[in-house]
Amino acid sequence: MKRLEHSIKKRYLLFISTFILIIIGILFILQSSVNDQKGEALLINKASEQCMLNERMNSLVYSFESINGDTISSEIIGAFKDYVDEFENTHHYLDSVNKLEGGSKVLDSLLKITDTQSQKIVSSSRNIINNPNKNLIAEDVNSIADAELPYFLTMQSVIREYQKSADKNLQNLLQTIYILAFIAILILLGEFLFVLVPALKQLFEQN
Repeated sequence: MKRLEHSIKKRYLLFISTFILIIIGILFILQSSVNDQKGEALLINKASEQCMLNERMNSLVYSFESINGDTISSEIIGAFKDYVDEFENTHHYLDSVNKLEGGSKVLDSLLKITDTQSQKIVSSSRNIINNPNKNLIAEDVNSIADAELPYFLTMQSVIREYQKSADKNLQNLLQTIYILAFIAILILLGEFLFVLVPALKQLFEQN
């Protein structure tokens, strides 16, 4: 009798241990997927902020023409420089993340296009910062204006690709959860029917 009770306890512990391991495994996969979702949300936010930052830079550049005098004030140039630095850093961040994680071919192509466009914008912006004279910046202002719309449209495509990737990963997560839940139910049901039930039947028969 005691041996049977001991056997039932061991089988019960096996059942409970399996249940706990399944829960831990599911939680681990969910946490990993949540981290991926957070990373994709950050990329989408960064890309969206990049578009808004580009618009702020261009608005400031176009306002240079209405400034009184030939020299643009150091305060305005300082604010413009902050925009340009952030713009350049964010572009490098998006590019480095894509290279590190190996994005899709479409995303890789789009970021290569934005790289050319952003270099043109940053280079012309640096020229304005280094030579803040209204009479000397016309060519750089035109260069920024030429790159503004193509860059904005390409970044919108980048954002759509990020969103597609996020949606796809979410669908994969849901499918994974369904599959894991199905497997977990089968395992627990199998252990209950073929491990616990026979032992309990023996106990009832002896009683």
